[in-house]
Amino acid sequence: MDNVATGKRVQRTAAQWRSIMARQEASGLTCEAFCAAEGIGRSAFWRWRRRLADEEAASAGNGGPMFVELPGAGAASWDAELELGGGVVLRVRRPRC
Repeated sequence: MDNVATGKRVQRTAAQWRSIMARQEASGLTCEAFCAAEGIGRSAFWRWRRRLADEEAASAGNGGPMFVELPGAGAASWDAELELGGGVVLRVRRPRC
């Protein structure tokens, strides 16, 4: 565990963080309360929570890109929107010909 009071850092593996995340979920405590009780830094907890979620999402897609087929040239007009994160949105529009 991190020693938040002394500021000492503890190096943990991804497997250890997965175990910590599972314990927090099972505890019924908020993330903040759990971190305080366990002496874990909140910023490290949130950083690892996001990192593990990203890894899980990547593995759910078998690691490959995911595609969405858009209508072909003979189709009516269409719009597609992709949220890239950080407030960036890509919009593609095909007007009716």
